[in-house]
Amino acid sequence: MTARNSAPLQLNSRRRVSPARLARLLCALAPAVLASRGLAENQPLPDFRAPDLNGVPRTLADYSGKATLVLFWTPANARSRSALCAAASLAAGYPQCNLVTLVSGDVGRNDISQALQACKDRPPVLLDSDRRAFGDYQVISLPTLLVAGADRKLKAKLAGFGVEGLGQAQTALDALYGRQKTAGAATPDAAPEALQRYSMARRFAGLGLSDQAVSTLRSVTTGFPAFRPAWLDLAYLHIAAGRSDEAAACLSKAVELDKAANDAAAGMAWLAWKRGDLEQARSWASRVPAADPNAKLIGDIR
Repeated sequence: MTARNSAPLQLNSRRRVSPARLARLLCALAPAVLASRGLAENQPLPDFRAPDLNGVPRTLADYSGKATLVLFWTPANARSRSALCAAASLAAGYPQCNLVTLVSGDVGRNDISQALQACKDRPPVLLDSDRRAFGDYQVISLPTLLVAGADRKLKAKLAGFGVEGLGQAQTALDALYGRQKTAGAATPDAAPEALQRYSMARRFAGLGLSDQAVSTLRSVTTGFPAFRPAWLDLAYLHIAAGRSDEAAACLSKAVELDKAANDAAAGMAWLAWKRGDLEQARSWASRVPAADPNAKLIGDIR
């Protein structure tokens, strides 16, 4: 290598790269590197090819047409095992959602079977024998969960999370379903605007700014009454503040928009319990998914 060609990389060269310029270059390159590996937000995930426990080859394309949760896990630690079962329960609560899980190919079959036995809903497990999918998806800690839309574009990625972190995955799924429900609104720009306001409300709630969150969610439900996630979040904010009547109205609307969904069950059970209708409360409580972040509301009911 000549001195001229290597000059930009040598500290003692006259053509030194300043730290500030190097930082700018790295920042500029980072999105391109992520995009090239299929991990940029709203970009397609890379495909993979891995056999299931019966030896049948599977690819990400096999799970197209629906929102898909892709979970990388290992039976070697308790957090991964808990995340496996919780992710399976979460996916079961969304009829239009796939779940596929991958483990390293050197994991023993008995260990996998024992982990699956602890799950009420048992997801498919693929064996990534050469860990190629682990590399393509940039998995550096376990468990790692990715949420992809029906178009296979990345919506969220959680790395090294616990069961409580599945709330972020649920938020991503709710946003996807909300996008579908507002697709038939009067104007083509309705869905993006509703999602933008909804995301802002979630940020307010996460910061403890409940009044701002409630105000923003009300603007969503007023402008986009078919956007179900806003009704649901608004209901649980009312419950947290002890506003039973307002919560009941919001939950009724959420149930009306999707009678098959169980994500309003915890709130409905709580309201029935507050009214003294224990039978109705128990009926609703029986429908609450194990991974529901609001399941704590029914602790005294079950």
